[in-house]
Amino acid sequence: MRKNDPILQTKAMFEELLGDVEEASKQKQVFELPVIPAPRFYMHLDIGNSEQRGDELFSRLEQKSMSALAGVTLELDAHLKAMMGAGWGWTTGSRNIIDTGTLMGSGGASFAAGAITIGYAAAYANLIHNGGYIHPYGNTDIDLVYIPGRPWVSATLGKASGPLPPFDWKASFFRNAN
Repeated sequence: MRKNDPILQTKAMFEELLGDVEEASKQKQVFELPVIPAPRFYMHLDIGNSEQRGDELFSRLEQKSMSALAGVTLELDAHLKAMMGAGWGWTTGSRNIIDTGTLMGSGGASFAAGAITIGYAAAYANLIHNGGYIHPYGNTDIDLVYIPGRPWVSATLGKASGPLPPFDWKASFFRNAN
C-alpha cells in the first residue's frame, strides 16, 4: 500500500488515538474522542497479473449486466402496461387508460446500447399522462373539457402516485441477474 493511502492514514490515526485513550484511562482522566474523518471507500479487485484475465472478467460482468438489464426492461414494460390498465381516479369513480389500445401499442420500455428508454408515439400520450383541456372530437363549437392526467410513466418510476406501487428496479435487476 502507498504511504499516502487513506486507509493507512486512518489506521495510524486510530492507533495514535488508542494510545491516548489507554494513557488517559491509566490516569483515570476523562478523554473526549476527536472526530476522525472516515476514509473514502474504494474497492480493489485483485484479478491476478494477467490483463487478459481482467478483460475476460469484466467482459463477463458486462454481458451479465446487459442480460439483466434486458430482463429488467421486459418487466418494466409489463409494469407500464399494468399501470395503464389499473383504475385511475376519474371525475366519477375510476377508469383505466386503455380505450382502443393505440396508446399502449405506440410505445413502452425498450433496451438498446446499454440504455433503457421509455417512450410513446401516440399524438395524445402527453395529454393522457399530464392532463389538459380539449375540444371533444376536435369540435371547436363545443366547450373545452378537462381531461385529468394519469401519469402512468411517472407513477411507474415512483415520481407520482398511481393505482399500483412503483416499479422495483433493484428486485428486478437481481431477479434477472441470476
